[in-house]
Formats: sequence, C-alpha cells, structure tokens
Amino acid sequence: MTKIYHTLKDGRIFEIRNWMEREPSDCIAGRPLDEDDRTKYDILKNLDLTDSQIFFRLNPNILDRIEERKTVEVPAEMLDQKQLIWLIENRIGEKMESLDRLSKRDLVKLFLTLSK
Repeated sequence: MTKIYHTLKDGRIFEIRNWMEREPSDCIAGRPLDEDDRTKYDILKNLDLTDSQIFFRLNPNILDRIEERKTVEVPAEMLDQKQLIWLIENRIGEKMESLDRLSKRDLVKLFLTLSK
C-alpha cells in the first residue's frame, strides 16, 4: 500500500502529489496541507478511509489534470545523456546499445531530427 500522507516533525501533514506515477528513485512532488485540507484530512482519516480515498476527496480534479498533462517541454540540451537515449529509443521503438557511445551533442541532434 502506497503511503501518500506523512506527518512531519512539526505536526504538518505532507501530501505526495505524484504517488500514482512515481518510481522509487523519482523525486517527490508534494505539498503540506493547509488548515482547511488538514481539517478534512482528519475527518476522513477518522472515518477509516485509505490514503488514496482521502487523496481523491481532497483533490477531486487531479485525474483531469494528469490527463491534460501528457507532455513536458524542456530544451533537449537540458537533458542528460541517459534521458536522451531513453527518448530516442522510445521514439524508435527499440533498444540501441550503440547510442551510449554518441556525444550528448549528437544525441540532441538525433533526437531533434527524429522529433520533426
């Protein structure tokens, strides 16, 4: 079971916002609950709702926002070599072991060309 809510040392409740898509090595995107959401959280927790049930009640439109956000746009030059290789292989649809021998500059050029 995924733990979505964590109590911080100062008593605030921290909500992990990206718990549905997050891999163990990914960064955590979250927020401390404001007073209103903290009150709702306490009521829902006392009703024995699970963390995921509480999350969707506190964030009723979250799934709509996730579906809307199908792309993230950053300059290709900001990506590291592993990210570029993953994107290229994903675009091509197969693993290419020789890509790790290319320079970052060449990977950027290849990815941008494949993206046209």
